[in-house]
Amino acid sequence: MENTWLFVTRIHRQRLEPRPLLERGRRFDGERLLDARFAQEQFRDILHESGLLARPQWSELLDGVRPIDPVLVQRLDRPDSYYWIVPAVDEQKGLRAAIRFDARFGNYQQAIAVRHLHPQAPMFGFGNAEEVVEHVLAQRLELPDSGGRLVVRREGLSVHRCLVWRPCRQSLSPFYPFRMVSIGALRLYVRIFDGAVFIALTIDKGGI
Repeated sequence: MENTWLFVTRIHRQRLEPRPLLERGRRFDGERLLDARFAQEQFRDILHESGLLARPQWSELLDGVRPIDPVLVQRLDRPDSYYWIVPAVDEQKGLRAAIRFDARFGNYQQAIAVRHLHPQAPMFGFGNAEEVVEHVLAQRLELPDSGGRLVVRREGLSVHRCLVWRPCRQSLSPFYPFRMVSIGALRLYVRIFDGAVFIALTIDKGGI
């Protein structure tokens, strides 16, 4: 997206064990994923804890915005690693920013500011699985190494429940994740901001 830029917690005598201290920056113990409602409700608290509101450029940008539908993303390069992206809109429902925080521990990770988007323009496409299925069925996909055309049948594919991401050439930012579609042992990746479909991700690049 050319219009985006980054500023970048029996009764027997029982021995009670003390609860382990949370690592610095972690708001929760990580035993379960924080849900979407929590992600939206905690938006303002996370902003305060991040320190963004103490920076004039961010304070002005975030003044008056409100969070909308969070999206859950699973990292493919790290075990049991998930994060929430929470978009924020202004009074005209124009997208202005998004924050990212750990979906297990609740700690702030990153923020992105968005400019010049049309009011009510969504940050992410392909919000439901059926939309992803129809998009993939409409593609003409060629297998690598002269493997021929990939035949995709509705009955033989499934859409991963949450979005996915890992550092790769196809997406250098965790704010631009994918919908992952499984066809047997094969995986397809639909980039959510432009609909590009990839049969594999090129992972020879570093990332965050």
